[in-house]
Formats: sequence, structure tokens, C-alpha cells
Amino acid sequence: MNINEKIIKNNNMITTSQVLSLGFSKQILTIYVKEGLFERCRHGIYILPNTIHDDMYTMMLRSDQIVFSHDPAFF
Repeated sequence: MNINEKIIKNNNMITTSQVLSLGFSKQILTIYVKEGLFERCRHGIYILPNTIHDDMYTMMLRSDQIVFSHDPAFF
């Protein structure tokens, strides 16, 4: 599977660790961002350009121990 197939399968989002597990280097992400193929939405998380991403979901990807409370918990 290549990076583009993985990002489409993964709801237009991919992490650095997923790219590494596919056998690619981190540098390819920098190249993809410079060429406009990906956008960096958070540290270690990349999305396809012109796609909407969920900030709460990308925050959750960064930590196994994150807890949402009050208003965000309703979504």
C-alpha cells in the first residue's frame, strides 16, 4: 500500500508513525507538504488539502490519556 492509498483509506488523515510503518521516511512528508499534496494539521498528523478535519480527533491521536469533558464530550 502506498501513502496515498493509506491516507484515503484513513479518512484523509495520516500520522508520521503510519508513514514509517509503510516503509517510507519522514522526509517524504516534508516533500509532500512542500509540493502541496498534504497539509500538516498538527505535529505528526497530515491531511489532504482542502479537507475538513476534526480538531478533537486529532488531539486524541496525540495522547492515549486525553479526556474530554463538558461541551466537547457531547459530540
